[in-house]
Amino acid sequence: MDITLRYIDYLAKAGYVVFKPDYRGHGKSQGQPQSSLEAGYTVDALNALSAIKKMPQASLEKIYIWGHSMGGRITLAMLLINPSVKAAVIWAVSLAPVLVQIKRWNTRGNPRRKQYLDVVKELGDPDKNSLKYQAFSAVDLAQDLQVPLQIHHCEGDERLPVQDAKDFYKNMKKNGKNVQLCLYQGGDHNFSGKELGLAMKKSIAFFRMW
Repeated sequence: MDITLRYIDYLAKAGYVVFKPDYRGHGKSQGQPQSSLEAGYTVDALNALSAIKKMPQASLEKIYIWGHSMGGRITLAMLLINPSVKAAVIWAVSLAPVLVQIKRWNTRGNPRRKQYLDVVKELGDPDKNSLKYQAFSAVDLAQDLQVPLQIHHCEGDERLPVQDAKDFYKNMKKNGKNVQLCLYQGGDHNFSGKELGLAMKKSIAFFRMW
């Protein structure tokens, strides 16, 4: 089974109505994929949230968001714009401050270097326009978060440093936010091994707290 379908299967079997949107230009969705700031993807996800609220089988009092990887960053942006959901869970998310993340992209051999060039073309030199970059970063604005949040990260994530999740969690707790951090020894970016079942159990238990 495709890993995304495994995520959905766990949530559906726990009794949740699962609405999984494809980002614009991905899957069978209309539009063009975005290569830089992902703001359009956040708009798409917010529109999906509005659609969910019109579904007769959905409970308006118990809407949650679960996001993985880029979807986790988009989840943070959604929560800042529309804090109406009860709680959110994010897995394997890039939680470095935007200026740190941007500089990582601008390294030899990094597959996201084109994305770096696209962003710089749109926003200018990061060192000279730091406030502009931070205004687009949900990670940098997360001190305004009002929704309970649970973070999951595998120590063996081959794409994203687990230390970023630890630092983000520490800063959020220092700001008095309702946040949990769940770490897993080994594992990978997709939680494709034994970590998947445990992470899903913790995620569902967190949702049921709210």
